[in-house]
Amino acid sequence: MPNDIVRKSLPSSPVPALVRLTDEDAPFWLLHQALGWSVVQQMLWVFPGHVAEESLREFNDALAQGRLHRRLVDARVPGARPYWVRPSQSVPPAFDVERIDDAGISDWAVTELRDVELDPYAGRCWRIRAGVTTSGRTVLSLCTLHLVADGRARIDAVRDALRGTAFGAPTNAAEEHPATASTWADVYDAARQVAAAGLGVTRALRQSVRRDVDPTAVDPRPPRSPLAERAPTATPVWATASVAVEDWDRTAERHGGTANSLFIAVVAGLLRVAGYTSPDNPVKVGVPVADRTGEDDMRGNAVAGVTVYLTPVPSPATDLGRVRNVCRDAYTRLAEGRRPALTHLRPLAWLVPPSRIAGKGAPDAGYPDAVASNVGQLPPELLTIGGLTADDVTVRGHAQGVVADDRHRYGEGVQAWLTRTEGHTTFTVSGFDETHFVDDETFGALLSRELTEWGLAHRIW
Repeated sequence: MPNDIVRKSLPSSPVPALVRLTDEDAPFWLLHQALGWSVVQQMLWVFPGHVAEESLREFNDALAQGRLHRRLVDARVPGARPYWVRPSQSVPPAFDVERIDDAGISDWAVTELRDVELDPYAGRCWRIRAGVTTSGRTVLSLCTLHLVADGRARIDAVRDALRGTAFGAPTNAAEEHPATASTWADVYDAARQVAAAGLGVTRALRQSVRRDVDPTAVDPRPPRSPLAERAPTATPVWATASVAVEDWDRTAERHGGTANSLFIAVVAGLLRVAGYTSPDNPVKVGVPVADRTGEDDMRGNAVAGVTVYLTPVPSPATDLGRVRNVCRDAYTRLAEGRRPALTHLRPLAWLVPPSRIAGKGAPDAGYPDAVASNVGQLPPELLTIGGLTADDVTVRGHAQGVVADDRHRYGEGVQAWLTRTEGHTTFTVSGFDETHFVDDETFGALLSRELTEWGLAHRIW
């Protein structure tokens, strides 16, 4: 069992006064409130040697000064959005006493992702856990609630924390902010949400009669059996792959594409090699797109998303230029404001009871077959802690609290998260179809087969 080391809270940069949840945060808040789910993200480092506990504690203390360290407070006026304040206590790191088998690093990471106890209302929005392998390597996990930070916000928080520990001491804090919003502030926000919801309904109705706004509204995929039949335990399997950056980029260019279009093709190709769908069938792919306005954009979640249909399923014979063009058209529609009608209805989240909205959730037949989240290039300073530079870094996500025999399910097909360093393109993939993705070993073999067919030398871990 991990041995929690409790440290006193250090002075920290406070969350600005009255930072309320945004419409982009609404889906994660609704899942937490209505279904009891917590969407958790994880960043995982594997270092070639021993990272001193004191360095990890400094990193933990520095994170406690930043944007991850928040506590959620419900508004007192119905219709007003919940808001963040700074917790009074730090989040203690956890250090494993027992050694981790080197072959079991992935299992260790998934166990932490699945079981870590985070709670936005208790001010536990993140946790660091570290362990040492039998060969003396250090494995470090940072789990965060998606409600408090998307992938880019988490990377920014880690970057800022590591910059703060570079000189051995955290930055001094600013003054405290009030712990609660005034009643008048809540009244004002509730009025704004009523107005925003009315505007959103109007936009959604207007868009529903315009067929040119969202060409992906009609799903061309053939029907398939319910997700509950294909994944009865609601438990994903996992695999991680690393490929040399030069090989990845060269292969993408040789096939007429980009590094991102190759990522999308490989992830979708897993569906083909697994027999999840016929190679000639269209597959629905969700592609998250960063929507931040700049360095001063402090939103926890600032991600839009596009949906593309790929026919046939990409393979090494595919011209990646076709994948790139389909995605580019989707990005153009997004930039022009042509978004799915449901996007405009997000302000209703603050006005309608969460259980009512969850009851109207989309059926699993509408889920994407694949989700390809390209987190992008990691800043070099993210790789070094305590003077040691990580050999491997990856990210992943998971929904805690999904009940197997409940009609509400999370995940479909495959989901993948990609990061790049100077040396490697690394991505972790989860699979949600137990009929075709039987276990981690089978899933890893399928991913290896797909990468081999693309001519990519790789390492599965």
